[in-house]
Amino acid sequence: MRYFLGVTAIVLACSLGLAQQAPPQATAPAPATAPLAGQAPAAAPTSQAAAAPAAKPRPAPKNNFLLQNVRLIDGRGGPARDHVSILIKNGKIAQIVSGSAITLNDPDVEKLDLKGKTVMPGLINGHGHLGLTRAGRFSTAAFAEDTISSQLFHYQQYGVTTMISLGLNKDLLYQLRARQEKGEYGGTTILTADRGIGVPNGVPQIPVAEDQIYR
Repeated sequence: MRYFLGVTAIVLACSLGLAQQAPPQATAPAPATAPLAGQAPAAAPTSQAAAAPAAKPRPAPKNNFLLQNVRLIDGRGGPARDHVSILIKNGKIAQIVSGSAITLNDPDVEKLDLKGKTVMPGLINGHGHLGLTRAGRFSTAAFAEDTISSQLFHYQQYGVTTMISLGLNKDLLYQLRARQEKGEYGGTTILTADRGIGVPNGVPQIPVAEDQIYR
């Protein structure tokens, strides 16, 4: 039943505002300014300020949920089931029952009434391309981590939990895939094929891949 987790997470994120934030964009540091004439330069921070206590770390989010009143499509060919309860413990589905037969008094389990929401297996994009476009245009500059991270984030928000990037891949994508396999990189799961094969004045007709010659 683990394969439900992808879209279960999406239901939680999209319907309850728990979605991960889009990848942050880097910001340039504010330019330094010189003191005006007649002004003394700003004093350096004192050791007392430097020794201010660090902010306390935020507690880790709970990973235990009881989803109530969902419509369940289990992907096995049967009809959708209404008024289903799904217990998730430690990030994995522990129990699925019809109605509200699951009764819990566990304070570590957050109960969520998701009436009108649907839980289903994660969708799979069997033929896609990551890092081909930026702002709607094909560009070599689009094959960058910020673009790919944004695309994987949006895939996940639409319930696509796995995508296969076919051809035109560069080294960066294999590095991101390796980080995902170690649990160091989020977003929709990346599967890949190798680099694309093309010829001059042939296909693909877009300048997005590095020039290579094989004889």
